[in-house]
Amino acid sequence: MAANGPGFGALGALVGTWIGAKGVNLIALPDPNFKSEPFHLLVRPYTETIVFTGIDGPVLNRGTPENQESGAIRYELSINATDGKKELLHVENGMWLNSDEAAATANVTRMSVIPHGNAVLALGSVTEPTTGGPSIPDSNALPVTKKGQPGSLVKGYTGQYLDENDPVLAGFDKQNPNAWLRKSIEGQNIVSTTTISVSSTEGGGIHNIPYLDANQPNSQNRANATAFKSTFWIETVDSDGSLQLQYSQQINIEFLNNLDNPPDGLVEWPHITVNTLTKQ
Repeated sequence: MAANGPGFGALGALVGTWIGAKGVNLIALPDPNFKSEPFHLLVRPYTETIVFTGIDGPVLNRGTPENQESGAIRYELSINATDGKKELLHVENGMWLNSDEAAATANVTRMSVIPHGNAVLALGSVTEPTTGGPSIPDSNALPVTKKGQPGSLVKGYTGQYLDENDPVLAGFDKQNPNAWLRKSIEGQNIVSTTTISVSSTEGGGIHNIPYLDANQPNSQNRANATAFKSTFWIETVDSDGSLQLQYSQQINIEFLNNLDNPPDGLVEWPHITVNTLTKQ
């Protein structure tokens, strides 16, 4: 980065290659022929590689009364299942921006492109490093009505989440995926944590290809992405300064008509992924 421009800030710790084999993907998909419910809840473990590369020099957005400068880091990731055929599950590329706060309401931006036909813009901020391990909140993977309160049960669509005998990854809580992150660091001595949080609902957004658009015919049988949020915890482990990255990401997708209150439209399904990676 140029000496007179903003650097990467806390995002600079991301630059490099990260690998993690503790990932879990939870997603509900429309499937009218699946058992007694018209959807299929998939829980799959995965391994992941993310490569972050810094861009030389600040990115300048010219404006009045002052310009905005950003440090930019591009990234590319790939995810492969570690069960069954170990096939490729997901690829993604994009950028992280660290912007000077004088010309921006949010000083961190994530831009993501996903080959399902989604483009995500999420804005947020970075906390100052805190002593000790991360404070990882519970997550709620249960489907909700589009106009309902998070965590409200939707009639007829919760059996696969509540069935504790369903054969899934041992020790994984289908209702609270973030508990897996806490389990993954049990017994570790984490000396400091930096938290990065972004959301598409804080001035950003998601664009989907027409096939996924909720206004298109048969949209109740297609997964339309409506909101995205992500939290990264960059952790320094032990006194040797080794770095670890944990994240929890949630993409809300809409499909299937709401059986509780049809005027509310489609049901909202949290698609949650969690993983723990180490810097190579």
